Amino acid sequence: MIADFLIEELTRIALSMLAGAVLSALYDIISIFRRIFTHNTVAYSTEDLLYFILMAPVVFGFVLEINDGVFRVYIIFGMILGVLLHKNTMTRLVVNFWLKNLINTIKMKITKNKNRRRQREERKKV
Repeated sequence: MIADFLIEELTRIALSMLAGAVLSALYDIISIFRRIFTHNTVAYSTEDLLYFILMAPVVFGFVLEINDGVFRVYIIFGMILGVLLHKNTMTRLVVNFWLKNLINTIKMKITKNKNRRRQREERKKV
């Protein structure tokens, strides 16, 4: 009986850590967007505000669902731990990987377009 209770609590902590990692991964999408398209502080603040407005009900619903409506602080700590673990491991790998590939792809396309324009201009001159 104690083992069942302990397994239940550990499962809740693991799920809350997973939820934190998912929230962090969703924020990574915003980070990638920001690194590709630079914009001003107002836009950054607006993006953050929209993210938190959209994620607050999700977090609230998750906390209520996982604990049958009972608020437990360790669930919030589990989510924070999930965010920190994701940020310190996956974010560095995933965001940097996607950015490098995305930026290289964009550079290649820009270079191809420039080369095509040069070739067209040279043909027109001849």
